[in-house]
Amino acid sequence: MNTNDFLSPEAQPTLTSQPVMHIVPDYNPFNRQYKVHPLKAEVEKKALDFMERYRLYWTEEQRQRLYGQDCGGIAGYVYTLAPMPSNCNWGPIWR
Repeated sequence: MNTNDFLSPEAQPTLTSQPVMHIVPDYNPFNRQYKVHPLKAEVEKKALDFMERYRLYWTEEQRQRLYGQDCGGIAGYVYTLAPMPSNCNWGPIWR
């Protein structure tokens, strides 16, 4: 018995076919839409070094998966969208 059993036949929800959303396995919302920072490869290497230094994984399988995440690539896309430091009010933290 489920909650629909208590509804009248007219109030029963109808099952209609809904389109299935398909996202490719390597979905990247920034891909090919924005320029990549020229130091992307350097950022990627440092991100992976950081991951290794602090062992940000539990198994070898997870470690290999993290290598395929393109952390530097994501950062490379985001950095090109960031505001110029001269336009930011950083407050007392940066003084």
